[in-house]
Amino acid sequence: MQSLQRPHSAGYHATAFISDRAAFLEWFSTVRHDRLMPWRRRPAEGESFKQMRAKLSRDQLAQWAYEVMISEVMLQQTQVTTVIPYFNRWILKFPTIHALSQGTTEEVHALWTGLGYYSRATRLLSAAQKVMADYSGHLPSSPQILEKDIPGIGPYTAGAISSIAYGVKTPLVDGNVHRVLTRLLGIHSNPTGKPLVSTLWEKAAELVPSDRPGDWNEALMELGARICRPTEAKCGECPLANSCRANAEMNSGIPPPIPEDIEDLCQICVPLPPKIDTNSTNATGLDPTVFPMKAIKKKAREESEDVFIVEYQLEEDESSGLGVSETIEQSSWLVVKRPEKGLLAGLYEFPSFPHSSTDPSPDPTTILSYLFPSLRSSDRPVVKNLVRLDTVFHQFSHISMTYHVSHLILTPPPSQILGAGDKYDRRPQDLMDRAKWVEGKDEVEGLSMATGGKNCWKLLNGGKGKERPKPRIKSGAKKSTADPNSKTKLERAKTSKSITSFFKPKPKHEPEPMGESESIDLVSSNDDLTPPPSSPPPSTNRNKGSLAPLPSIKRKNPSRGDVKSYAEADPDEDGEAEVDAQVKRSRRE
Repeated sequence: MQSLQRPHSAGYHATAFISDRAAFLEWFSTVRHDRLMPWRRRPAEGESFKQMRAKLSRDQLAQWAYEVMISEVMLQQTQVTTVIPYFNRWILKFPTIHALSQGTTEEVHALWTGLGYYSRATRLLSAAQKVMADYSGHLPSSPQILEKDIPGIGPYTAGAISSIAYGVKTPLVDGNVHRVLTRLLGIHSNPTGKPLVSTLWEKAAELVPSDRPGDWNEALMELGARICRPTEAKCGECPLANSCRANAEMNSGIPPPIPEDIEDLCQICVPLPPKIDTNSTNATGLDPTVFPMKAIKKKAREESEDVFIVEYQLEEDESSGLGVSETIEQSSWLVVKRPEKGLLAGLYEFPSFPHSSTDPSPDPTTILSYLFPSLRSSDRPVVKNLVRLDTVFHQFSHISMTYHVSHLILTPPPSQILGAGDKYDRRPQDLMDRAKWVEGKDEVEGLSMATGGKNCWKLLNGGKGKERPKPRIKSGAKKSTADPNSKTKLERAKTSKSITSFFKPKPKHEPEPMGESESIDLVSSNDDLTPPPSSPPPSTNRNKGSLAPLPSIKRKNPSRGDVKSYAEADPDEDGEAEVDAQVKRSRRE
């Protein structure tokens, strides 16, 4: 089927034709507090925001700006209902920008756990420290200064802080505003292309009124969240419907006028997709949701890891008189802190290695030499047990990750069995880089750890493995009555590895070293809609960040099995674009 040509002039996208702006702001005034957002201010009865703002002191305005900054950063790629409890906990811990500046990376990560894109939290900490050091604790009101000088603040967040808290006439474009403007102006173009992004910022600036900039910007975002939604345009409820190009074309069948001069043709728009609804009375067979143009999503690549939850149990000699329960209470757990930059920066995780379906998992000797690189073999802990648990699936922004989780129990070597009352001082301290022992399960659960690591920990403590979400079945397709890949418990028991499989003799040939890799951070310091930097192709010379490659493991397919990079990001988090098996949605929906 051929695409639908739609010749029109560049003037078709002008903003001057939007005549119902006053009605739009009036609509927003009636709905702005329907959703109870703790960061939104409420003026007194009969008082405008401009009047309320005029009565606030400089410190009060700065506090408002701080709360806007926190909420807007949290709302990037996250729904309002999810953000509200996170915002409340954050403000309880860090009520002011001064309090935040005194915080630590571990504290902000702990409050951020579950939101994904953890570098956002780190940047908020850096922003607070910058504001306290250079701006006397007051966020600047200028969007240009905010974007240029405050860490983690891009055009969108700068526009939100300046217009909402300080009343500065400046635009903002987030996911919702992007969608609303493309429909309102009838622009069908590459959603991340520079021509469209630049055009939308220009049009947004033209539309912002000087007397109510914050209200206008929030109204556009609210419209995108409530009415002009990604898969549903409620044009009958929209206060801007009479001025909307998409509504006129798709619902009323009014095509754009064809320009007389070919030189006047719009250079931004591309043809619409083919007619999809053959029963539609609309000539195009489309509806307003054809705007904005759909982005082509890159398929997430598959990766697997062997994750070892390492427990160190202290053995007491007979003179101590301790029973089994006391011994278990003394268990320590090995965790590794990721580098301060890159994916999942500064978060903790369990030791892990690249997994290959064609090669066996690392044997205990290899694991011990990796965990305790400088210890002599006679001084290394003894493997008491190695239990294969299950698999955990976790979806990053462009990586489908499967964790193969095992529980490795270690005890001291015979020469270091503890005496009565002797605790913890014999745990090997010559550990791999950035690793440490954590005493007790409560301390493990209090660590700042990404969702994938937390799910592995839950698996050890009685939880179930997390399977890959099943693909949605399109309407009309036959639904299989059985999963061909499913196995009974007996079948799984027959194929699962026993502990003896981990003690196979080393190969006689000299193993090839694994390649290093680079960590990928797709989260830009800017939060506008400019396209994120493209990730490099898989390589055998990249480093995951927290763990060096195992030198004694040979990979037959290094292009797949050895790659150790994630992308968590969303120009959006750090991209750490940890979506945790959920489909990313536009903010505020």
